[in-house]
Amino acid sequence: MGVLRMTQAVVPSMAARGGGLVVNIGSVSAWLATPYAGAYCASKAALHALSDSLRLELRPFNIQVTTVTAGAITSSFSNNAEAGQSGERYERPGSLYRAHAPSIRARARMSQNSKGVQPASQVAARIAGVINAATAPGAKPPPAWFLAAGGALKLWVLGLLQKVLGRALDSTIAGQFGLA
Repeated sequence: MGVLRMTQAVVPSMAARGGGLVVNIGSVSAWLATPYAGAYCASKAALHALSDSLRLELRPFNIQVTTVTAGAITSSFSNNAEAGQSGERYERPGSLYRAHAPSIRARARMSQNSKGVQPASQVAARIAGVINAATAPGAKPPPAWFLAAGGALKLWVLGLLQKVLGRALDSTIAGQFGLA
């Protein structure tokens, strides 16, 4: 995992200086699992769990860890996701997902087409504000995690409801992806 290797590389220098701040970029997808994005959602959930562990492990060295829980950010992510999926494989005769190919493609573009998608520069400014506040002389530690970018609060709440309500919410989420 690249995040872990990078953290292992910088921690000795931070410890030698008496502290530091690790900022990991997560996603609301860590909280809200959606169809056709299971591996992505799982990787973001793993990042949040790793960050929680690192925050505890690095505490004796005065190294803080915070995780950005990002929502929709304008980027080429959907283009890359769609290209990486080799969408044609879902459309082949005999494909189990053939009838769902349009929904799979729509899921890949979802964050870019969502209401409230924010330019990366705005999100970067929000993240920089949290970092600057946490690294100012006499500052309190940064939050363990914080929401940033388009629709993050709404999606985070929906993710919490998904965890609490479970199957009671499945049909609503599945319906958004043509799986009702």
